[in-house]
Amino acid sequence: MTKHRILLSIPILLYGIYIFVVIQSDKDVPLYLHLLFAIYLMFFVHYEDNTEGKHDRF
Repeated sequence: MTKHRILLSIPILLYGIYIFVVIQSDKDVPLYLHLLFAIYLMFFVHYEDNTEGKHDRF
């Protein structure tokens, strides 16, 4: 794994831990957190695709 991939995957792990803790305490997760995470994942996947050289500087 490259250094950037590890740094970019830290928020994903933190979000998973946060969701697990919130569900265990029977509380609701705000919708905006899900939306922010979805946007982050889109950028993460886009970055991963670009590092593989599949796109022409897109």
